[in-house]
Amino acid sequence: MVLICEEKSGKSFYPLLAVMITSGSRLFLTMAEARLKELGSIHAYMDTDSVFVTPEKAQKLAEFFQPLNPYNIEIPLLKPEKKDLWFYGIASKRYALYYYENGKIRFMEDERSYKLHGLGHLTNPFPNSVEDWQAEIWQDILKLHYGQVTERDIEEKYSNFYAISRLTITTYSIQKLNFEFTVNYN
Repeated sequence: MVLICEEKSGKSFYPLLAVMITSGSRLFLTMAEARLKELGSIHAYMDTDSVFVTPEKAQKLAEFFQPLNPYNIEIPLLKPEKKDLWFYGIASKRYALYYYENGKIRFMEDERSYKLHGLGHLTNPFPNSVEDWQAEIWQDILKLHYGQVTERDIEEKYSNFYAISRLTITTYSIQKLNFEFTVNYN
């Protein structure tokens, strides 16, 4: 079954602008990647509007791109966001940014510094006492990385939890479609 959604263009609709912004961003990040390679380094991760590199390479990268600054006033085109921030990545969109001092792991205050991709569709597996359960999971991953807990500790902690995903059914036709997919898929 194919579902088709017709989109009507608005008053200010200009599809080339969106394509150019996205292409420009990808070109910028590719140039950053190439420059880092010239400097004998690599990036930890890249996203739509950012690249995470070591502090000494960040300054060199900022200097490289400064001539492209379109502003008439003297402001940096690129700037370091955080100091002493660590990165731990598992896969694309699955990473945590954190501070690590004296064996203590701390996430940034007032902003989520870990990504929920791969966890966002799940419901809270912990008892209601753990409100920010994604942070709890990332803390355990990092503690395992730093040898503060063992794999056995993790197995014991999570052995009685279940990964449950919520499915919202708004109409009978959606329910019927989901049921038919499940039956045919299995």
